[in-house]
Amino acid sequence: MNERRFSVLDEFFLQIETPQRPTHWALVFELEDGAAASVTALRERVRERVREYPSLLLGATDSSGSGPMLREFDVQDAVDNVDAATVADDADWHDLLGSLLAQPLPRDRPSWRLVRAWQRDTGVVRLVLMVHHSLADGIAGAGYAGLFIDGESGQLAQLDRYLLSDRYAAPAVSPREFLSALKGFAGGWAGGTRSRRMPQLTGAGRRAVAAVHVSTGQVRAIAARNGAGTAEYLITAIGESLATRTNGHRVLRAFAPATLDRSLRHSGNAVSIVLVNVDGEAQELGDRLTATREQLNRISDSGAPLALPVISRAASVLPWALRRAAARTTLAMLRPDVHIGVNPGYLNLKTVFGTNIAAVQPLSPLLGNAVSFTCLVLGKDVHIGIVWDPEAVGDLGADAARELAARLEVVAAVGA
Repeated sequence: MNERRFSVLDEFFLQIETPQRPTHWALVFELEDGAAASVTALRERVRERVREYPSLLLGATDSSGSGPMLREFDVQDAVDNVDAATVADDADWHDLLGSLLAQPLPRDRPSWRLVRAWQRDTGVVRLVLMVHHSLADGIAGAGYAGLFIDGESGQLAQLDRYLLSDRYAAPAVSPREFLSALKGFAGGWAGGTRSRRMPQLTGAGRRAVAAVHVSTGQVRAIAARNGAGTAEYLITAIGESLATRTNGHRVLRAFAPATLDRSLRHSGNAVSIVLVNVDGEAQELGDRLTATREQLNRISDSGAPLALPVISRAASVLPWALRRAAARTTLAMLRPDVHIGVNPGYLNLKTVFGTNIAAVQPLSPLLGNAVSFTCLVLGKDVHIGIVWDPEAVGDLGADAARELAARLEVVAAVGA
């Protein structure tokens, strides 16, 4: 493995983080029967797995004049990252999850945390896995399931592409490619200037969550009926569901992650950010889908995902304090309304201590936007996690989740 250090893509999530704006993502695994997944058993499995995969011991140290450093911690530090929580009911569970999303991860141990949450009234056991975004993006983050997922050595080899690969470095880009990328990115930004912006993330430090689960076949069938692919349909449906709840916002500017690693074999971050504008004025779904498809084609043709990595690499010669200020200023100028991510999942690992995983909830950090939708296409199911700042937008996330569920023709499995 190459020398372990943060790339400019990794550093972005360290630069913009504040006590009120943590930048870790989360996956919630609901188990059909979590009795065997005790804290003791989880800690022993973590002890075993981090010895097999030392990259799971990595974390960010506290900032210094040169910025946070990537450090390999001790095995016991990783074991101590496994905690337990008990909640009384659904309301208590959502309060706990919102609190976990709102609090930055500590810097004195590996930059992840695993919490076993037991709900008293139903007996449901959930595992909440949180990972700092500087360590892994939504694709490489699948490797962190190796902390606890079942599997013999041959099965666990599926994780090698994320846990034994080099950290992804920003790609080499020619001046001509950069100018095209910058033009494409600027075009996406300009497309969102004709609408007043949605409320931005507040400093209140609160998070609310909801989830929508639907079969992959059902989503693909609806998308096909409308002449669309799965990703473009999900982006359009989410934007439409949100737009109907935000009167007066003609256009919603969405942050959308775009991978730079076509092989999907890396550790660290290989994602950039592009801007996709959702038109709230178009009345027909077909018109919205056409607009989304055209934007995604322009993004691909222009190489827009390359713009921000090149700018970040150029800024890497500056002192850490200036790089951090530049990243925060850039984020404020981009002023996204919503994050919409669509991530594929490639793991064929389905149990924890012999019990099936009943549902997965993917949750992204709020980077300035007050609402986030993250879609995980995992085998036969699409899991959509929604996070929002209730101080900024009230119950908008829950309302949009119900609207989205109706559009996806979900019969059940919607939780706020």
